[in-house]
Amino acid sequence: MTKAETLKAEGNKAFAKKEYLKAAKLYRDAINLDTLNATLYSNRAQCFIKLEDYERALKDTIHGINLDPDHKLLIKLYYRQGLALHALHRNQQAITSFQRALQLDPNEQLVKAEVTKILKESPTTNENIEIPIREVQDLPQQFNSLLNIESHTQTQTQTPKHEVSERAHTEINELFSKTESNSKTQTNQSNSKTQTNQSNTKIQTTDSPMTHLSALRSVPPEKKIGAYRYVIAASLDDYINTFTSTIELEFLQFYIEAANYISNDIITNWDSQVIKHMQFFSQLGRFKLSLQLIDDKLIQQLLTKFKSQSPTNYNTLYNLLNKS
Repeated sequence: MTKAETLKAEGNKAFAKKEYLKAAKLYRDAINLDTLNATLYSNRAQCFIKLEDYERALKDTIHGINLDPDHKLLIKLYYRQGLALHALHRNQQAITSFQRALQLDPNEQLVKAEVTKILKESPTTNENIEIPIREVQDLPQQFNSLLNIESHTQTQTQTPKHEVSERAHTEINELFSKTESNSKTQTNQSNSKTQTNQSNTKIQTTDSPMTHLSALRSVPPEKKIGAYRYVIAASLDDYINTFTSTIELEFLQFYIEAANYISNDIITNWDSQVIKHMQFFSQLGRFKLSLQLIDDKLIQQLLTKFKSQSPTNYNTLYNLLNKS
């Protein structure tokens, strides 16, 4: 049995005990080892549904569907997608997902029951709706300058500490603006993986700037110094204008990764910046839940770094990152 399979089995046991957060973390670790396993996304989506974190449940169902799973799993994914959409009050889209499940198996009674429930709630929601789907696989053109930035040892001889490339600042800030209000969907055929074997309906996720930043996680750290520098050097006002009520798991994880990489030879007083930002993030919705889903090793690495390099701020950071 592979490590991913072992983690999946442990996740199943935790889910059976109704330990949904623990199960989600185990599935997360399994996904990190087996990113093309649609079952893991489906299982984690169900955990998020139980935790009433429907946005993340929706994202996981879309990931799973785009991996083109077998017939039985595809039904389950569409069903869970419909549940998440219904909970998010996106009833027409929920109907579309349930209909796709019924196209695969017209006798699915649970799916029929959900459709009936929605139609009773909103009798006018029985029309088909076409929702484009988009999965971010490549970085947008705006990030090219970030990935071409030279290593920080070369950069610091050319620019003062704590200075962010004006071009990089402008490009990322444009992507950051209005993150939570950006609910419009866009069609991008080159990045979309359309499901056409069962119907012509397409489903698309909102393309968040934070999704673009999280995509940088697959790039070696030395090649994304510009993005690391930006998120740590950004002003508090930048984040106040970006996050109005909740914080994205993907961004928080990317931020902690950046804080682990940045040091005083790149940004003066980086530790004070991190504390200031984290204090703000901690006031946002989903912060605690996001911490629970971030790899403990990443958080411990940052705490260890503060303990040795910024001991006066260690206790403050420890309290902010305490998962209990």
